[in-house]
Amino acid sequence: MKRMMKLILLTLGIIMLLKEIFLGIPGIGGAYILSLAWAPLGTNITLYFIMFILSALDRTNEARFSLSVLAFTGLLANVIAFFPILGMFMHWLMVFLMIAYIFIVINTREYRGNTTYYDSYRAGETVREYKNNK
Repeated sequence: MKRMMKLILLTLGIIMLLKEIFLGIPGIGGAYILSLAWAPLGTNITLYFIMFILSALDRTNEARFSLSVLAFTGLLANVIAFFPILGMFMHWLMVFLMIAYIFIVINTREYRGNTTYYDSYRAGETVREYKNNK
């Protein structure tokens, strides 16, 4: 995965982890969600959808499938979280899944692209000749 995409997914993962920790607190998280008429769940669904799109469409990402599945699971968990008691358990589940998401993003190799330089004038040379002619 490219460095900028890794930074974006890592930032979104940390934000979602902190949100899920807060919303999973019994009583406080539920009162916060109900007082804002379920708007925090709507923002969570939107952010998980953005994470899903970014991770699914990144062709340079080795862990594209697992990151996409985790983001889609977060999207579904927040749809289920509209039910009050069940929602608390969904937020607890998503805390652990977001920790896994962050570890996957951190441990995914960075994509460097083609790092060799092609020179059409020196195309027929061997490596030894190339090093000697530098």
